[in-house]
Formats: sequence, C-alpha cells, structure tokens
Amino acid sequence: MAAGHNIDRSLRRNRPLPAAVADAAVPAADTQDEDAAYDAAITQYEADVEHDEQAESDSRKVAKPEGKPVQMRAQTAFFTATFSVMGHITAVDGEVNQDEYRIMQMLMGRMSLTDEQRVVAERIFEQGKEADFPLFAVLKQLKRECRNNSNLLRVFLEGQLHAAYADGELNRHEKDVLVEISKRLGFNRREFARTDNMVRAQHNLETTREAGSKSGMQRTSMSVDDAYAVLGLSSHVADGDIQKAYRRQMSQHHPDKLVAKGLPEEMVRMASEKTTEIRTAYEVLRVHRNF
Repeated sequence: MAAGHNIDRSLRRNRPLPAAVADAAVPAADTQDEDAAYDAAITQYEADVEHDEQAESDSRKVAKPEGKPVQMRAQTAFFTATFSVMGHITAVDGEVNQDEYRIMQMLMGRMSLTDEQRVVAERIFEQGKEADFPLFAVLKQLKRECRNNSNLLRVFLEGQLHAAYADGELNRHEKDVLVEISKRLGFNRREFARTDNMVRAQHNLETTREAGSKSGMQRTSMSVDDAYAVLGLSSHVADGDIQKAYRRQMSQHHPDKLVAKGLPEEMVRMASEKTTEIRTAYEVLRVHRNF
C-alpha cells in the first residue's frame, strides 16, 4: 500500500514512477505485524510528501488543503484494490478472456494513464490473478482507508461488476465471489441484487450503443425499461419513488463528493458519465410518467 501511494502521487503529478514501485506487491496477509509495518511505511511516506508539498506550497504561496493525507490514503487504496480485485475476479473461473483484458485496457485509457503507469496497473492486475491473492485483507484495507464510506465502496463494487460483465454475462463463479465481496464491503444480498441489476442495464446500454456505432445505426435514446433499471427500480413504483431514487443516486455518485472521500481523481470522468446516465434515466421516466 505504501507503494500504492507512490502510484497515486505519480498519477496526479504525471511524473515517472520510482523503480521500487515496479517491484511492489500487494500485502500477503492481514496480520498485526504487517499492519504495523504498513503504518510505519505510510508515516514515512507522508512525511516525504509533506516535505515536498510544503516546498511547492512555499514557492507558490498556496496553502495545502486540510485532510489531504487521509484523502490520499483512500485514493491509493481504491486505485490498488480496483485493479488487483479486478484481476482476481477475472481469473476466478480459471481463465481470463480477451474481453476482460479489454475492459482493463479501456479503464486505463479512460483514466489517461501514462505508459509507465499502465505497466504498474497491469502488474497489480496480474497479482490479483495469483492463487494466494489476499482478497479479504485487501478489502479490509480498502474499507479502513475509505473509512467505511458506503457511497465510495458502492462505486468500487459497481466497477468490479462492470469488469465481470465484460464478456456479456456473469457466470456462477464470478457471482459467488462478487456476492462475498459485497458482503465484506457491508452490503446485504438485496443491495447487491439492486446494484447488479443497475450495472447489467448499463452494460446492455453500452453494448447496444457500441453495436449501433459499428453498424452506423447508433441508438441515441434510452428506453423506458433501461431507465427503470439504471435507477434500480421496477415499473410499478410510484412517481415519488422515482424522484427519491434519482436524488439518492445523484447524491451517491456525485463526482466532487466521491473525490473528497477518496475516489482517485483520474476516475472523475467515469463518475461524471455515471451521473449523466442517471440524469438521462430520470428525464426519460419523467416524460413517460408525465410528472
């Protein structure tokens, strides 16, 4: 995780990664000794960051924001867990197909990672595929650094579901591990099912748009059924429930709020696309219901 901070720092400053990061590995176990070593490494790292940022601040006469180390720790945990857990899920059924690699490459492209940063992200992804990958230890660290923020953890779960649907379906092995991940993050089966339905609807939309784009007949509007699914609703709900779901979803996925809680800044674009999808779904249902 200390190495992850270097990754995060490089992502935001667009500087070359130190050689030590290229050989970094995800923690192998969740023990008190490792926690102590982890905290010691982070303390030293934050001291270095504090020194560098103070020098920059003095040169520009700009005050450093309050709470930045805490935010940086959360961003690093989120970034590292995103790629390593994604690797674990794609390998859980015994094979990693080209669609799943494509999703990883697409994610890195949307984050505008440099070539060197892509190499590190791919290495983290490969570590997640190892048989002894410490999934539960990584999830525990993610929750701790994100301070159990449910909105941030929900966005993480959504990202993993998107990766799992890369090949068009969620197989039994992938679903089992995702249900367990959801449980470890603090969500019950009902919440998982709702999130799963939403992500599946969004994946179907993206697939339809991609197919339409290739054929030259791209669909520009969202269907009513898709709109219900994007908001996590059934068609028989009252108008007031649609409005509540819309406000809840917009609050949960607000980019600025998520970044403040620990979403890596490189993922802001994806959060903004999500809110656009939610807003579009609400408008489709508002016109359909005439309220």
